[in-house]
Amino acid sequence: MAPTLLDNKLSVAAFLFLLLVVCFCFAGPLLYHTDQVSTNLPEALRHPGATHVLGTDPTGYDELGRLMLGGQSTLEVGLSAALLASVIGTALGSLAGFTGRWLDEILMRLVDTAMAVPALIIVLIVAAITVPSVPVMISVIAGVSWFNACRLARAEALSLRTREFVAAARALGARGPYIIARHIVPNLLGTVVVQATLSVADAILLFAGLSYLGLGPPPPAVNWGGMLSQGLEYAYDGYWWLIYPAGLAIVLTVLAFNVLGDALRDAVEVRLQKR
Repeated sequence: MAPTLLDNKLSVAAFLFLLLVVCFCFAGPLLYHTDQVSTNLPEALRHPGATHVLGTDPTGYDELGRLMLGGQSTLEVGLSAALLASVIGTALGSLAGFTGRWLDEILMRLVDTAMAVPALIIVLIVAAITVPSVPVMISVIAGVSWFNACRLARAEALSLRTREFVAAARALGARGPYIIARHIVPNLLGTVVVQATLSVADAILLFAGLSYLGLGPPPPAVNWGGMLSQGLEYAYDGYWWLIYPAGLAIVLTVLAFNVLGDALRDAVEVRLQKR
C-alpha cells in the first residue's frame, strides 16, 4: 500500500496540506495569542494589517485567531463523527453480513429506509430540538452517517464468511462473536478506513452547513461555517477577509480529505493493484 500512496503525488500533497491545517489550528493559537472571548467593538471591522494579519470581525475578534479556533471545532466534529459512524457501521454491518437471515433483512431494510431520507433534513430536525454543542453535533452527524459504512461492512462480511479461515475457525469451535472480532473485522478494515476518510469530508460539510444556517454551537464557540455565515452579511461592503479565509479553508480541507480517500481506495483495492 505504501508505494502506491507515495507514488500518488496528489495524495502526498493532500496529506501534507491536512497536516499543515492541523498544525495551524491546534499549534497556531499557542504562537499567535488572541482574545476570542471578550468583544472589542472599537477594533471592529479593521482591515488586515500589522496588528491584525487578517483583520477583525464585526465584534472586534481577530480573524486569524478566530480561523484557528474555528478550525479546531470543525476538525474535531468532522473526525469524531466519522470515527463514531465508522465504528457503529462496521459493527452492525459485520454482524448482519456474518449472521445473515432475519437480522440481515431487518437491518438492511432499516438502512435503506434511512438512506432514502436526506440526511440534512434529519440533522436539521434534531439540531432544532436540542441545544447545539460540539458533542451534540458529533452525535447527530454520526447518527446519519453510519449507513454507508454499514453497507460496505456487510458486503465484505458476506464474502469473508465463506472463506477457508472462517470455516477453519468454526471447525475449531469458535463462536460467532469471536469470529467477527478476530477474522471478519480485521479483514475489512481497509475498506472501512477508506470510507471513514471520505466521511470526514462529508461530516465537515454537514457541520459547516448547519452552522451556516445558525444551528451550530452558539457564541463564543466558533467554527468555519459560522464564520462564513457571518461574513456573508458583509459581502457587499468590501470586507473580503470575513468570507474568503473561512470559505477557502472549508473547500480545501474537504477537497484534501476526498483526494486522500480516493488514494487510499486505490491502494487497498486489490484488483486495481493487479491492473
